[in-house]
Amino acid sequence: KPGAPSRPSQAVPPARPTPANNPRPTTAPARASSPAFAPGSSGNRERSSDRPDHPILFQQYFKSVGPRTYALQVKKATNDNHYLVLTEGRRDKQSGEVRKLRLNIFSEDFDAFFDLLRQAEAFVKAHPLSPEFMRKRKQFWSNVAKRSKKGPAQAENRQGAKPQARIPKP
Repeated sequence: KPGAPSRPSQAVPPARPTPANNPRPTTAPARASSPAFAPGSSGNRERSSDRPDHPILFQQYFKSVGPRTYALQVKKATNDNHYLVLTEGRRDKQSGEVRKLRLNIFSEDFDAFFDLLRQAEAFVKAHPLSPEFMRKRKQFWSNVAKRSKKGPAQAENRQGAKPQARIPKP
């Protein structure tokens, strides 16, 4: 009717792609048969107990001033290839569990990865933190240490902590 308020038209959402109307058919087969890719799974595969872990050739770690621990491992794969495992461990305050974030760098990427680290190191050295920021950070960690069970002496020691190395026996 003319003069009557118009109602907005209701848009119909586009149809979801199906094999019949999908312009880009999938080329990879579905992986639903694998338990790691089953519906409702996280996608993380559990390591089989009959498969041994890759041997650690070198390991070094350090405890951060805060709640984190960082580790670097050099491991040997089953095909004799070496790879790095960078790990950040952080304890969850509520559950007490250690949550780990891992990054694997394989030997074919070592040159580019180490070059990237050298560039980052040069940038950090060329652009140091301001004295004001350093003062605030020192004060922050001093306050954290006072509130913690450990006391300020242990927190100060952790700031200058040296990395701990463990080289496994062959």
